[in-house]
Amino acid sequence: MKDWLLVVWNTRPGAILRKQGMLVIDVFKGHLTPEIEATITGSSMNTNLVVIPGGMTLQLQVLDVMVNKPFKDHLKQLYSEWLLKGDHALSPDGRIKKPSVTILCQWIITAWQHISPEVIEMF
Repeated sequence: MKDWLLVVWNTRPGAILRKQGMLVIDVFKGHLTPEIEATITGSSMNTNLVVIPGGMTLQLQVLDVMVNKPFKDHLKQLYSEWLLKGDHALSPDGRIKKPSVTILCQWIITAWQHISPEVIEMF
């Protein structure tokens, strides 16, 4: 998180001029460490920190509910189907090797196609 703040957030449009910004995060414990809070508030980032309370995803993080969750669920389904098919290459210690990048890309395309354009247009 600290790296992201320094490399991404601190180089966003307007950051160089130290324009006021608002960073909205959820209550994930990695977001709320004293070190992260000090990096945001105790620096020249000129950032207001807003924390989304737990249990509010449905109301405040609609994209997580309407887009991200169905997308991830479909990816998990495709991965499970791939695992169940068997006939996988094994590593020297007998573990199933990861799916190829080509297969992963195919899964991403397929999962994305299951998200209706109307849902995306709502946002």
